[in-house]
Amino acid sequence: MMRSFSDRKRPPLESLARLFRGPDSESGVTAVEFALAAGIFLSLLLGVIELGRFSFTQAMLFYAAEEGTRWAVVNPPPPASASAEDQTAYENQLKDFIKTKVALAGLIDTEGVDAIIDPDITNNVDNTRWVDIQVRYTFTFLMPFMGGLGPIQINADSTGFLAEEEL
Repeated sequence: MMRSFSDRKRPPLESLARLFRGPDSESGVTAVEFALAAGIFLSLLLGVIELGRFSFTQAMLFYAAEEGTRWAVVNPPPPASASAEDQTAYENQLKDFIKTKVALAGLIDTEGVDAIIDPDITNNVDNTRWVDIQVRYTFTFLMPFMGGLGPIQINADSTGFLAEEEL
């Protein structure tokens, strides 16, 4: 009986040679290059998005601090002789106003926003009053590779002139 060419068994070395085609073979190089390039490209893209989120959050906090100062100048705080309840009610109203300005973006959790109001800064030279507003927020990155930076505290300050008082 004669054997045909297709019936012949392949030697084991030929099968191994098919798995590893040698240094001159370029099969799969494109896939490896794509995987390396895509990983770098996606890391850069996500990093730019995260830094954009950070910058946007910082800009919104500065906007909220400036708008809060404007509100405090238009609606002056109660005098120092006012009751503690009136002063607390004024500060809570101003803090709520600042949080609504931060919430305009829809991307910032307003529960993490802390506003510190100091309406009794007085200059002793000319007896003027200023309001100082500080808005604080702890920013956390969403991307795991940016997590090495950890949460970052963002502070936004704004100061405004209230009124001149009689000596």
